[in-house]
Amino acid sequence: MLCGRVKDTCRHCCDPTCFCSYAPYLRDTIRGKTKPHVYSWFLWGLLASIIFALQITNDADAGAFVTLSAGIISFVIFGFGIRVGEKNITRSDTFFFATALISTGLWLIAGEGLLAMTLLVGLKFSD
Repeated sequence: MLCGRVKDTCRHCCDPTCFCSYAPYLRDTIRGKTKPHVYSWFLWGLLASIIFALQITNDADAGAFVTLSAGIISFVIFGFGIRVGEKNITRSDTFFFATALISTGLWLIAGEGLLAMTLLVGLKFSD
């Protein structure tokens, strides 16, 4: 019983800390000092969301909500990035973004990181 209370207390402390840790970045983005790269922030939000879903489906405790918080913040920054973010998106940025999305899909389909990596390497050498 005590362990559950400690976990809940930690969660209630960690979630606000997670949001507060991004406050300077958000402030600088709103002021135009920082220009978030939309591909990066979208991928971080997507991965955090997927990891949160995997944690919940595997009976994670309240600590999984910190991962959800990181995902939400990443998507908020992604939203600001669309409006005021980096506009110089190169072909290599797009290539690596697509590769990351494909890798994530393979990882989810395979259900195992090593197998996903093996499939991705096999696809690379098949063309």
